Amino acid sequence: MQSDSFQERVAFHLTGKRHGAGLDAIDGLKLRPALLAWYRDLTTLRYDFPLVLVRRGRDETCVQSLSQVIDRIVHDAARDSERERFRKHLLRLEKAIRALVAGGAAGSLSALWDTAASRLGSGDESLEDSLGRARAALEADGEVVDCDGGMPARLLAHAWRTVQDRKAHNFRENAGRLILKLSDILRATYAHSEGG
Repeated sequence: MQSDSFQERVAFHLTGKRHGAGLDAIDGLKLRPALLAWYRDLTTLRYDFPLVLVRRGRDETCVQSLSQVIDRIVHDAARDSERERFRKHLLRLEKAIRALVAGGAAGSLSALWDTAASRLGSGDESLEDSLGRARAALEADGEVVDCDGGMPARLLAHAWRTVQDRKAHNFRENAGRLILKLSDILRATYAHSEGG
């Protein structure tokens, strides 16, 4: 015959509910599965947040992840002989920027970059060289936003502004061409008139 304790455990396993006095409550212990322990501190992971709301970006590049920006710089600015060292230095910088943003820091990518680089570059010449070359290769700049309650509104507002700026630019170009054509027509009309 099976013990009551074993039956209580089987019932808990199958239903997820405690039956009997043999099982202690675990609600207040803040336990998590061992496989998810790495996800306790998200700043140590590489994922798609924070986002960079790129100023003067095209429609398809107006929002980029920080990881995407760093990967592009590694691809464009690293020399083949030192690519791995350069990549490791930039990954350290990316982690520092992600920690700043998760800690509540806000601002443009260039400002957060400079803050994080000043904290990292403490006398290590190769690190300072890598960060300096990477900073010179930084093309995408804009507000950095983390995944929080205000992010969707800022993201949509930024996308809206980008599309409207593109439409306004296209309108100005078309209006400028039409003004030139109309000026040419008026000059030609004046040249063929009696007063011309």
